[in-house]
Amino acid sequence: MKVLNRRKMIEVNGVLFLLLIVSVIGCSLLGPVTLDLSRAFEKFFSADPNAEILFRTRLPRVLLGIAIGGGMAACGVVLQALLRNPLACPQMLGVSGGASLGGILGLIFLPSWVVPVGGELLGEISWVPLTAFLGALVSMVLVYRFSLFHGRLHPYHLLLSGVIFNSFVAAIIMFLNSIIDVYHAQGLLFWLMGSL
Repeated sequence: MKVLNRRKMIEVNGVLFLLLIVSVIGCSLLGPVTLDLSRAFEKFFSADPNAEILFRTRLPRVLLGIAIGGGMAACGVVLQALLRNPLACPQMLGVSGGASLGGILGLIFLPSWVVPVGGELLGEISWVPLTAFLGALVSMVLVYRFSLFHGRLHPYHLLLSGVIFNSFVAAIIMFLNSIIDVYHAQGLLFWLMGSL
């Protein structure tokens, strides 16, 4: 494996940071409504539609995406270090498949509800994040139990069990998608593709 020296690492991180800044600016400007940036910055956090869209919708969504992506990258590095395998990822361990199945079961079987607080609607609360988390947790426990061999855990057994479990869960997801109505099937497809 090639090791980066200090100078090369600073160069690579500098280029990646510049790409991150360009991405933040570009993603904040993209959308169905064209923004007038001069008006948005002139009336910072005011009732102006340009400022409202930029500072209360687009920019927080982009920053949330950066935080989530950074967290996922850190988890990936930890998985790779624990398993001593540079190809290890949540898909190979069955975690993402279990989370997807849990989220889909939450979308299909558990209705969301609207929460009124003080005469105003707080918003719609969904079971999907909780069921997705529980699905990931259950899948990790199952994969861990399947990968034990004579009471010992080997990284290769864990990876193989995870790949098999992920394939099994993918088949269940495809089966559920085929038996539900078209309206729910389209919603599941968009949920599986992901969004912020």
